Amino acid sequence: MNSIALRCLLAATCLFLSMPVSSVLALDEGDAFRLGVDVVPIHQAVELKLDPEAYDYAGVTVISLSVVSEVTSFRLHSQGHDLGEVALKGPAGAIAVTYETGEGDLLKITPSVAMAPGSYELRISFSAEYQTDAEGLYRVVSDGTGYLFTQFEATDARAAFPCFDEPRFKLPFDMLVRAPVGNMVVANTPVVDEQETDGWVSVKFATSKPLPSYLVALAVGPLEAVPIPGMSVPGNVITTKGQSHLAAAAVASTPPLLEALEEYFGRPYPYAKLDLIAVPEFWPGAMENAGAITYRDGILLVDEDAASLSQLRNLAQVTAHELAHQWFGNLVTMEWWDDLWLNESFATWIGVKMTDQVFPEYAMDITNVSGTMRAMSTDSRVKTRAIRQPVHALDNMLQSADALAYQKGAAVLGMFEEFVGEEKFRDGVLRYVENNAWKNATADDLWAGLSEATGIAIGDAMSTFVDQAGVPTVDVSVLGDGKIEFRQRRFLKYGAKIDGPAQQWHLPVVYRYSDGKQQRTERVMLQGESTIVELPGGVTPHWVHPNADEKGYYHWSVAPDMLMTMIDAGAEALTLRERMALVGHTAALLDAGAIGGGDFLRAMGKLASDQRPEVISSLLGALGKVRFAFITNDQRDNFASYVRNMLAPAVDRFGLSARDGESEAVKLLRPALITWVGVHGADASVRRYAREVADKYLDDPTSVDAQVASSCLRVAAVEGDWALYNRYRKSFEAATVPADRSRYLGALGYFGKESMAKASLRYALEGPTRPQEMFSVIQGIPTVMGETSMLYEWMTQNYGAIREKIPEMMAIYMPYFATSCSRERLAAAEIFFADPEHSVVGQDKELAKVGEDIQDCAGLRDREGETVAAFLAQFGGSR
Repeated sequence: MNSIALRCLLAATCLFLSMPVSSVLALDEGDAFRLGVDVVPIHQAVELKLDPEAYDYAGVTVISLSVVSEVTSFRLHSQGHDLGEVALKGPAGAIAVTYETGEGDLLKITPSVAMAPGSYELRISFSAEYQTDAEGLYRVVSDGTGYLFTQFEATDARAAFPCFDEPRFKLPFDMLVRAPVGNMVVANTPVVDEQETDGWVSVKFATSKPLPSYLVALAVGPLEAVPIPGMSVPGNVITTKGQSHLAAAAVASTPPLLEALEEYFGRPYPYAKLDLIAVPEFWPGAMENAGAITYRDGILLVDEDAASLSQLRNLAQVTAHELAHQWFGNLVTMEWWDDLWLNESFATWIGVKMTDQVFPEYAMDITNVSGTMRAMSTDSRVKTRAIRQPVHALDNMLQSADALAYQKGAAVLGMFEEFVGEEKFRDGVLRYVENNAWKNATADDLWAGLSEATGIAIGDAMSTFVDQAGVPTVDVSVLGDGKIEFRQRRFLKYGAKIDGPAQQWHLPVVYRYSDGKQQRTERVMLQGESTIVELPGGVTPHWVHPNADEKGYYHWSVAPDMLMTMIDAGAEALTLRERMALVGHTAALLDAGAIGGGDFLRAMGKLASDQRPEVISSLLGALGKVRFAFITNDQRDNFASYVRNMLAPAVDRFGLSARDGESEAVKLLRPALITWVGVHGADASVRRYAREVADKYLDDPTSVDAQVASSCLRVAAVEGDWALYNRYRKSFEAATVPADRSRYLGALGYFGKESMAKASLRYALEGPTRPQEMFSVIQGIPTVMGETSMLYEWMTQNYGAIREKIPEMMAIYMPYFATSCSRERLAAAEIFFADPEHSVVGQDKELAKVGEDIQDCAGLRDREGETVAAFLAQFGGSR
């Protein structure tokens, strides 16, 4: 299992994604488990008595109902509640009811007489235990003190209180919470009244704007608040006790991002206040609850005296993403979960755009190329899925919140914006928001707004990317007489086959070419298998780049000599984004069998001479592919020599420590460069440097450059002894700053002795780690130990213990522990997960993806392994 696989397993803990959660529930518009629309909630009041030091709570909810047509019963959701009074009142007074709970968390209410159209009121008293798995209304103990937080997306509001827990039901909420004196209570809206009685404080909140239940939020405990000045509405950073001194970075970065989004949408932020809440146990990166955004504390809370640039950039990106949701997802909400992709794709796209506008030093538009390439890699599987597909089950909504929903969707939106023009595209977005504000909408509503603004049937074109799986490839041929042929097909890896007719896209291609004197950019919409265009003046191009500035979501290929011409020309011919993406496209050619392993490594060597750090960063990703697919344990020395040889110029050019006047891109590259040369390149001088920095950090974290602290701790661990291991462990246990915890914990997996790796695996399960931190301990083990079955064996031996520490939604990703190039391990995993004791709903899809990846990797190794080994042999393993 490599670090890429671990990132799949940790999909809900990725630092820049707000991932939804789930419950087990089969659904369809006419299905027995989806709520009807004859009885519609129009307002809900919720009163809760919450003590963070207790283990259970009680509450009452009153739901105002509108009956559209006569019914003899109706349903809503209730999960895990002990119900007390269930009372129904109609236009003529009280109506006797009976109720029953059933499969799918459904609560069926049957009145003694039929309910005619009109207004009704349902009152339910209930009690329940707090959850402890970071879902629903859950309890956390931090530094010995109890806190309560919520995470309701996708279907966990029903576990907190009875409700109509589907996104199409948007209604105002009134919240009243009683908590012991000394606790702060935070909800979606401002406090309008607060009174103390007998040691309890009653906090009443203003009526909310219409919300779906999954966007309701609460936080209770001895919280601290740091005001955020400079916004159009009041707001605070909310932290647990003793952590408010880490809020300054969020306080500084949030107002300009909010202002930029208000300007883009042409309307004010839609809610009465904006709180950002740091949560110590939280599986998603962040969650866009209206007016009360929750974050994993390690993202929101940054020690400005010891913050790395990557931390600050990640904070800005995540905040921009969640703020974008306040309009796109909250103000306008998806009708049903099949359009979850639209929420996340748009927030990802506009979040990058606004972060790049407000903080250009982070170069988000440049580095976002890597995200698109990752999405294309996911989309290259035969078993990939369409971004938008009918949701017939909510058995695990997390599977819909993947690289396709985020990065592919964002890339597709950006591609069409580039094709039709920024202003026209924005106009279409604004029409969509204006037409659907405070209501529900579908992707078709967005297509309508965009088509109206652009005069193009853009929905037809976008649906070819949204409603069918796979990534297209554009093959370009120069025909002579100034003519170029563009042919489209689905990209497939070597030997892969797809049943059925050939797929086609409405593909907006922006291409650039050179006639040897000047460059020109042209546009063409490909709609058939082949399109021939004639260049102005009938010129014969020296080269054609089929994806100008890499704004399109497609792979491409040109003749080998033309490809090498572009690689050799480098910055003279290609933009920075194009040079970064060239790495990924060349890797795709390797996967497709269009080039050999030796040719691929030679091409990477040429690209390594690029002067820009962003290109070197892309190269490191390609090196990771080579290491995983080809480097067996007996090849590690030769590979180390190759890594040192390839990256030595970059190390000399950029240095191991910060230099005056260097760019932000250099700062962002340096940690990965140190890790690669120090760990995989086994460079003695880099390892000595890393140990010096690690020792200083252990003595005083503020004494070293925060940007390289994590990488140096990890590189120093590779040859570290037990004394250093125990210093890391004790420092982790004593750390109070989230970033320090993360750095020490991640480094524990990088110790190179097998006994230490096994100790780290034990510590992951038995040590004082938070549930979401468990996998952080072990990410480095496959990086340092090479090809090993250690992690897979650990998972199979401790399957039950691991399952107890993670939410149910995460169990589907356990097959990723089998990730490797080993067909034997795949066979063992298929047997292991076929056991009902090791199987959960939705897991079969992930196991199939793992299986396809293993077969692809093994096939690539069979096909090109000898070529790669011969190429690496020339480096001889010398140090």
